[in-house]
Amino acid sequence: MASHGLILHAAIDVANTKEYTFFSRNILTTQSGSIQQWKQEQNIWTREESLTEVIVADVVELPEGTVSQDILEDRTETFLERLTRQISDLQVCISKEKSINC
Repeated sequence: MASHGLILHAAIDVANTKEYTFFSRNILTTQSGSIQQWKQEQNIWTREESLTEVIVADVVELPEGTVSQDILEDRTETFLERLTRQISDLQVCISKEKSINC
């Protein structure tokens, strides 16, 4: 774990598996952005998070058929407004029976 830097956050789960026997699981986040799960003293998995420091964001356009007409006419959206609108459109799409045509 030394290669991942200092521990920034930790979550601990302890269970009593049988009388006088305890079992612990730990989730750690480190300076490098990795997330690790530990079971007792054993590292079960490590996930390197490459998006811990986003430098560039790219906007993916939805197909024309799903974008409302009033949005097409108003092209003065900020990045945050567009991102919020697209997340909202995605939620609507998912709630409509999870259709492939969204």
